[in-house]
Amino acid sequence: MTRYFYICIILFSFTVTGQKLTGKQLLNKAIEYHDPHNNWDSFKGQLYITMVTPNTSKRHSKISIDLPNAYFSSVVTKGENTITSIIEKGDCSFTLNGSPNITQNKKDSLSRPKIG
Repeated sequence: MTRYFYICIILFSFTVTGQKLTGKQLLNKAIEYHDPHNNWDSFKGQLYITMVTPNTSKRHSKISIDLPNAYFSSVVTKGENTITSIIEKGDCSFTLNGSPNITQNKKDSLSRPKIG
């Protein structure tokens, strides 16, 4: 019994200290680690994602990023609908099937979860 007591004393006598980082510091460290050659500021690229969910159609997404020109776009197609979101130099645009005019009823139908 005494032996366990000493083991506990020894274990608890060590203090565990960790780094105290702000969110911005953590982000900077992550970028520094994953981008050691500072390519992020000049990044231009595309990412294609296909999401498969049981009992529903696939969702296809195309993400485009052009940091030097302050451009981001997301084109998401699921079933008969294509939603395009673009941010270009701080200006945002949003279209559904090519039209910026989206009725409230259509917005509600797209955001409502489909059960069953």
